[in-house]
Amino acid sequence: MTVANTLRWLVAVLFALVGLLLTLGGGFLIYLGGSPYYLASGLAALGVAVFTIRRSQRAFWIYAALLIVTLVWSMFEAEFDFLALLPRLAMWLGLGIWFLTPWYHQSLRRPDEDSAPMPN
Repeated sequence: MTVANTLRWLVAVLFALVGLLLTLGGGFLIYLGGSPYYLASGLAALGVAVFTIRRSQRAFWIYAALLIVTLVWSMFEAEFDFLALLPRLAMWLGLGIWFLTPWYHQSLRRPDEDSAPMPN
């Protein structure tokens, strides 16, 4: 198992745990009359975990959509107050660094692609 694959599984497990916690907590928050954002972001994080495990580029696009929705929601909730925006955005931006690393792009390759002969 390569470093890229190990990191891919660690990131997938991390997204799955975050997604599970946000989905359960978000469902309870909706029951109490709160914002549906947490349920939606939890489901999106679970989707990122699934597509990361499946080596699909869709994980990146789901995550990008999650960041855009989070930014819009954060601006609606906290306006332009930096100290109010920080806790809403910091975790997602920190987790998003994974998608910028070369290990992410290496982890998308399937094992049979590494040993395939080069075309002429």
